[in-house]
Amino acid sequence: MPSKKFSAVFAAVILILTFSLGCGGGSGGNGGGTGDKKIPDLKYKLHPVSLGDENTIYQVMQENNAKALILDFWAVWCEPCKEELPYLELIHREYKDKGVVVLAATIDPFDDEQMINETLDGTNDSKIKKSWKKLGEFKLIDGKVITMDIPVDGNREIANALGVTSIPRTFLIDKDHNIVYQHTGFDEGKVEELKKKLDELLSK
Repeated sequence: MPSKKFSAVFAAVILILTFSLGCGGGSGGNGGGTGDKKIPDLKYKLHPVSLGDENTIYQVMQENNAKALILDFWAVWCEPCKEELPYLELIHREYKDKGVVVLAATIDPFDDEQMINETLDGTNDSKIKKSWKKLGEFKLIDGKVITMDIPVDGNREIANALGVTSIPRTFLIDKDHNIVYQHTGFDEGKVEELKKKLDELLSK
């Protein structure tokens, strides 16, 4: 019978192999031509999952009268993902009163609440600190650095439903639940392209 230590190491190796090709920076493709594929009404649990808060994509859009939704996938072990988080947070702060919902979904296990908390705190993570310093923004809102909603896709049901095999992966969804734009990887150019597509969508 394998030891617990061996099982943990084996699980970690599988995790790394699963996403070894997908955790990257600016090398990922944009993949903007989606053909307006409709996103399913996926159910998710919000961090911290211990509170038991659940929602669905359609429900959160309806509750916020959303004109657009940005859905991003990340993980605590993905360095480019963490570098991207402050950029997404600033989009959330800039557009939340314009009918835009931003969801930054972590694919980390449901029981990794402490590690997720430490990452979202941002004060001890070099990648997040680097981005905040570059952006010149580090303003707490209600005592938090990250205020956008963080779904926890611990079993990767949402990621799998959308065919996500590489992270960070970002989707832009219109009010009719169509995926109108997506990209993989992180760099500032992709953030600007996302905002450009978002502005175009809001102007319709």
